[in-house]
Amino acid sequence: MPSEYNRQRIRLVSERKEPQPKGRYVLYWMQAYRRFDRNHSLDIALEWSGLLRLPLVVFEGVRFDYPWANRRLHRFFLDGMQVNRAKAKQLGINYWPWVGTPADNGRGWMKRLADEAALVVTDDYPCAVVPGHIRALARQTQT
Repeated sequence: MPSEYNRQRIRLVSERKEPQPKGRYVLYWMQAYRRFDRNHSLDIALEWSGLLRLPLVVFEGVRFDYPWANRRLHRFFLDGMQVNRAKAKQLGINYWPWVGTPADNGRGWMKRLADEAALVVTDDYPCAVVPGHIRALARQTQT
């Protein structure tokens, strides 16, 4: 169980109270706080990874078909993903970046990743598409 300080900042969004016993990794779904430093969600995921003795997987994706999608935002995300890939390599963390295309809009990706995870941690961000993404994943998976 995470430290007392961290427990105060956790909000459960699924009915499951314990990690999935057959999970292969702890999944951190990087949605809003797209950085490897000063990232509370990543800290929680790392703590759970250590407690469960499972590898951490950081998944960061960019879709092209959401409201407010534009070249400026995508350039920002893609540049950040380059930085995150280098930082993850330096830290020895599994980093799985993904960029959508017209042929692959990402539907089903998170469910498949979550189904293999012992636990999913993500950013609690009240704006844009993030709350809907979190609710949808909680409905689709038991993790």
